[in-house]
Amino acid sequence: MPQQNAWKQSERWEESRMKNMLCFIVFFLLPVAKLRPAVVGSTFSS
Repeated sequence: MPQQNAWKQSERWEESRMKNMLCFIVFFLLPVAKLRPAVVGSTFSS
């Protein structure tokens, strides 16, 4: 019985880790996506 409970807990942890990864990716990529046009423009202009 404890084995199954531990498995459920690890499954929930995996799920929360996926959510954390998604949040991290979104918060990391949003500024990058906004900055990229400026970065590309400055790279080509110089």
